[in-house]
Amino acid sequence: MVINPEVNPIENDIDDTCISESNNQSELILNTTVERSPPTLTPIDSSEKEFKVNDKKDELDFSSSEVDCSETVGKKSYVEYFNNIGIWPDVIDDNFREYFIMNPPNQNICKIGSSSKLISGVWRKLNESSFFCVKKNNTYKREWLIYSDEVKKLFCYVCKLFNPSDKTQLCRGGFDDWTHVNRRLNEHENSCAHRKSVCNLSNRSAILKRIDMEIVLQYKKETAYWNNVLRRIIAAIKFISIRGLSFFGDNENLNSLHNGNFLGILELISLFDPFLANHISDYGNKGSGHTNYISSFTVREIISLMASTVLEKILSDIRKAKYFGLIVDSTPDITHNDQLSYVLRYVDEKGDIHERFIKFENIHGHTSAYLTLTISTLLEELKLDMKNCVGQSYDNASNMSGKYSGLQARIKELSPKAEYVPCATHSLNLVGVNAVESCTTAAIYFGIVQALYVFFSSSTSRWDILKKHLLSKQKNILLKSRSQTRWSADANSVKALYLGYNEVMLALTEIGEDNNQKIGVQFEAKELHKKLKKKEVGITTIVWNTILQRINNTSIDLQKSTINLSVIVSVYESLIAFIHDVRNSFDNFELESKNFNINSEFCDKRKKQPPKSRMLDDIANNPGVNLSKKQ
Repeated sequence: MVINPEVNPIENDIDDTCISESNNQSELILNTTVERSPPTLTPIDSSEKEFKVNDKKDELDFSSSEVDCSETVGKKSYVEYFNNIGIWPDVIDDNFREYFIMNPPNQNICKIGSSSKLISGVWRKLNESSFFCVKKNNTYKREWLIYSDEVKKLFCYVCKLFNPSDKTQLCRGGFDDWTHVNRRLNEHENSCAHRKSVCNLSNRSAILKRIDMEIVLQYKKETAYWNNVLRRIIAAIKFISIRGLSFFGDNENLNSLHNGNFLGILELISLFDPFLANHISDYGNKGSGHTNYISSFTVREIISLMASTVLEKILSDIRKAKYFGLIVDSTPDITHNDQLSYVLRYVDEKGDIHERFIKFENIHGHTSAYLTLTISTLLEELKLDMKNCVGQSYDNASNMSGKYSGLQARIKELSPKAEYVPCATHSLNLVGVNAVESCTTAAIYFGIVQALYVFFSSSTSRWDILKKHLLSKQKNILLKSRSQTRWSADANSVKALYLGYNEVMLALTEIGEDNNQKIGVQFEAKELHKKLKKKEVGITTIVWNTILQRINNTSIDLQKSTINLSVIVSVYESLIAFIHDVRNSFDNFELESKNFNINSEFCDKRKKQPPKSRMLDDIANNPGVNLSKKQ
C-alpha cells in the first residue's frame, strides 16, 4: 500500500482506489500525489513504496520506515485511526472528517474472532453475518459498521463523524452486547439520527466512488421508496379533503369495514397498485413504533403541513397583490362551537379576482369590538398590514353593518380605504325570507306546503303512493321540505308543488278513500285535499313559484365569481321591475290556475252571523218586550 504522507485531505484528492485480492494476500494501493500551490493531480512515481497486507485478511502492515504520517490528531496519525476506530477522539475536526469521508476506515471483519465474551454465563461472540442486512429481495453489506480489535466493540463510523453528540453505544463507547447485536443494529440503521448522518455523508462526498457508495445508494433507495409512499398518501388526502369526507373510522386496522375513508381508499388503490400493496403488506398493522406513514397521527401531521403550505402560497399571492378585501361570517358548527370564518379577496397580476378561505376560529362573543380585535390579531399573525385592506363585506346584522359602532365602522377607522359593501346574496336572502313571512296569508300558505311534505314523508307507504302518481305523468320531482333560514329551499318546495299539483291531489284522494289507512290519516288527507282544492291556494302557488324562481335565478347570478358592483345594481333593478309587473299580472295567474283541478270560484269568507243568545237579564232590559206579572 503506497501512501503519500504529505497529502492534505482538504486541499487534495485521492485517485482511484484499487483493491486486488488473491488466496494468499490482498493489496490496497492508494495512489496520491500532492502539489501544494496550486492543488493538482499528478501521476505517482513508480519508485514509491507499497505497504503489503499481511497473510491475515484485511490486516494492513504499516511497519515500513519510509512512511511519514504527518497528518495527525494529537500524537496519533490518521493511519492509526484507519485500523482502530476505538481510539478515535471524542472531538472531531473538519480535517479528520474530510479524510475519513474519502477513506472509509477498515471494517476489521477478519479480526472478529477475538470478540468472544462471557455474557450471563455463556460465551458469545460477534458473527460475520452481523455485517450484512438481509431484506426480502436483497442482501447488502453494512459498510458503516466497524469493529475495533483493540476495544473489542462495534462502532458506526458515519455517526461518529457526523453526530458526535449521539450518546448511543454505537457512536460513543462502542457496542459489545453480542446477545442482542442484530436487533440493536436494525434499530440503529433505521433511526432518524443514523439516516441524517448518512445524508450528511452523501452531501459531503463530492466525487463518485471516493466513498462507500453502498451507504449512499441504500439511503437514496429508501428515500425514493418513502417518497413514492407519500405521493400515494397525499393523493388520498387531497381526494378526501376536496369532497369534505371524514378521514378515520372506529379503528385503524387494515381490511376492517370500520377503518374509515382514508385507509379504505388506500386498500382500494392497492388492488391495482403493486407498490402500495407491498407496502401495506410489509408495514401495515404493525402497531405503534413502526413507521408506515398511514397512522392517524402521521396523516394529521401531513394534513397540517399541507395546510401550512397552501396558506403560505395564498399569503404570498396576497402580498404580491398588496391590497385585499375582508369577508367574515360566523356560524355554529355541529358541536355548537361558534366559528368565525375568514375569506380574503384580492386581484392578481393578470386582473383575475380571487377569494381565498383562510381559516376557522372559535369565538366567544359577537360584539363589534371583540370581532375587530380578533380580526386585527389574525392579520398581524399573517403579517398582513390592515392599512392595505381596501374593502369589507359582511351580512346585514347590526353588529357587523352598524354605521357608527358596527364592525365595518371600526375597521374603517383602522383602514380609511376599507369601503363596506354588504353581501348582495345575503341581502337578497333576507328579502326572500321576509317576503315569505310578510303577511298572514303567505304564512298560512307555506304552512300548507310544509304540512304536505310532512304528511307524505312520515310514511313510506304514503310516499310510495305519491311517487306512483308523479311518475305516471313522467314528472321526476318530489315534494321538498322548507328551510327556516334559506328561502331557496322555499323556492324548491313551492316549485315541486307547482309542477305536481294535480298529482298531489290525486294521491291525497287515494289515501283519504283507503279504508286500510288509519282514521286520523284519512281525515288529514281529506283536509289537505280540501285546502288544495281552493282556488286561492292554486293561484297562490302560481304567484309564489313565479316570484321565488326569479329570485333564485338572481341569487345564482349574484354568486358568480366574475360579477362586479355595476352588474349587481342592474340585476337588482331588473328584479324590482319584475316584482312590479307581477303585481299587475293577476289575470294571467288566474287564467293559468285553470290547469289545476281546483274550484272555479273563490271561497266566500263572509258568513252570516248566528243570532246572539240572550240571557234573562237581557230580556228584562229589552224595552220591546213587556211581560205581565203573571207571566
